[in-house]
Parts: sequence; C-alpha cells; structure tokens
Amino acid sequence: MWYVVYTKKLADPKLAERLKKKNIEYYMPVQYVKKSTPDHTKSEIKEEYPLGRLIFIRTNEIIQDVIKNEYGNLFQYKDHIKNECATVEDEEMETFRLFLSSNNDRVLFLKDPYSHFANKQKVRIREGVFAGKEGRIVRIMKSRKLVIELGTFAVAIFGVDPSILEPIDE
Repeated sequence: MWYVVYTKKLADPKLAERLKKKNIEYYMPVQYVKKSTPDHTKSEIKEEYPLGRLIFIRTNEIIQDVIKNEYGNLFQYKDHIKNECATVEDEEMETFRLFLSSNNDRVLFLKDPYSHFANKQKVRIREGVFAGKEGRIVRIMKSRKLVIELGTFAVAIFGVDPSILEPIDE
C-alpha cells in the first residue's frame, strides 16, 4: 500500500535522501529539463518535479509512526470523502509509475475526488498501460481530458488518443 503525502515546499531532494537512508520506499518522480539562462548564452539541465509537493511512500503502520515522528515537514494528503490519508494499491501504483516514466508532462492531479466526475461520459481504455481501466471524459483547461481514479483521488491525463477509448453505457 502506498500513502500519499506532501511537503510544505516543492519536493525536497534532501528528504528523498533521508527516506532512502531509512530504507523507506518512496516515489517522487524527477524530470530533467534543459533550460536556457535569461540572456540565452548557455543552457543548463534542471531538475523539475512534475507532481510538485506530492510524494508516494510505500509503508505500513510502524513506518507511518516513524515518518510522523521524524519527518515534521511531511503531511498526509487527505481523502476528503473518507477523511483519512489518500492511498494507492500496489498494482495501481506500478501501472501509474510505468505511465509516468515516459509521460510525466501529461498528468495533472486534481483537487476534486474521482466521485466528483460521476456524471461525465464513462469510457474504457482499450490499449496501453491502462488497458481495461475505466475513466471519465472531462473538459479541463478548455480541452477534453481522460480522468482516471488513482487510489482515492482523480488524475487527468492529457493527449489521449480518442480511438483507444470505448464509451460505456451506465
């Protein structure tokens, strides 16, 4: 089981080092982006964190206590329906990590829970890493996105080929 936590500031590489030293499995994707200096005289490779302040920690209750006591800058990302820490099952997390490994610029974590989108067109994904998974088509930022459920919250995916989506009657 993966627990979703967040930090007060953007993802912290020092925090990742501390978790690693304690043998706590975590997932905090990093994207390396080539950026030019303001005067465009040279470029540098910069680390960016596509999920912002979110960190996924694979844990149990004992490790949760360690995290609460030793990492004061980590906070539970709340599932607003259950009023508890948002979680993601292992199988879902592996699929999501596989997708993010090559598509992290196409994902947006939504503030509203997945149930908020229940009145939108339901579809089944026929191909790719999410084959067989169901989602909803939602207009976000002036275009249609596929919204899927990841654990206890919703994730919008940009640039999904409509030909791999099959409408589902409810």
